Amino acid sequence: MASAEAVSIVRPAANFAPSLWGDSFTSFSSDYQVPEMHAKEIEVLKEEVRSMLMEAESTAAEKINLIDTIERLGVSYHFEKEIEEQLKQIFNSQDAEDYDLFKMALHFRLFRQHGYNISCTFMGMREDATNEALNWLQNKPKIIIAIEKICRLIDDVATYEVETGRGQVATGIECYMKQHGVSKQEAMDELYKMAENAWKDLNEECLALTSISNHLLVRVVKLACVIEVVYKHFEDGYTIPEKMLKNYIISLLVDPIPL
Repeated sequence: MASAEAVSIVRPAANFAPSLWGDSFTSFSSDYQVPEMHAKEIEVLKEEVRSMLMEAESTAAEKINLIDTIERLGVSYHFEKEIEEQLKQIFNSQDAEDYDLFKMALHFRLFRQHGYNISCTFMGMREDATNEALNWLQNKPKIIIAIEKICRLIDDVATYEVETGRGQVATGIECYMKQHGVSKQEAMDELYKMAENAWKDLNEECLALTSISNHLLVRVVKLACVIEVVYKHFEDGYTIPEKMLKNYIISLLVDPIPL
């Protein structure tokens, strides 16, 4: 009986860089007295912000700027009811204000972000996630397909050089090159166009899906936004985090926001 030769399987090495953080997070010790010390102060600040949101004498532009600031700080979950109420009032108001280009662009973005179907004037609403919404997700709607394309295509372009450097050949770029007989750059350009078209599909669906909870849509869309951050300018921020992500992580988890 002929002996079967052992087949050696060679797997490409990932060669990830060492962690930027060492044991910074694993050895982190939280002072549990700090949250207690600041709890009352935080509640006072929350009430101040809530009063600012509900201030009757504020102009629409002032309230929109405040809402944008609150959302950018990542604390809007404390004021969801007040924000939705103020946006609805502003949206339904017929009062005309003298908007410059910046104010107009901010209004446009914020209302679209919250599911209001506006063009270039201020013309949506929200409902809780239901079983219908869960069924909608399971049926792979167009917006989910668009997000999957964005994640896959941007990742393929951004990680191509790193992956081929490891000896990995089954990449999206290589497959497109072989299938269409094009160069590497042409393949990258085409995948980039596909990703841009997927973003257009995503934006169109955000405006069309008025029967789906805005809370659900926001969480779905933020996945695509995270991919844009991690692979910004088609750099592989996941594999090489010091290029893009290091400063974001430091700002979010290491350096506290002063009270």
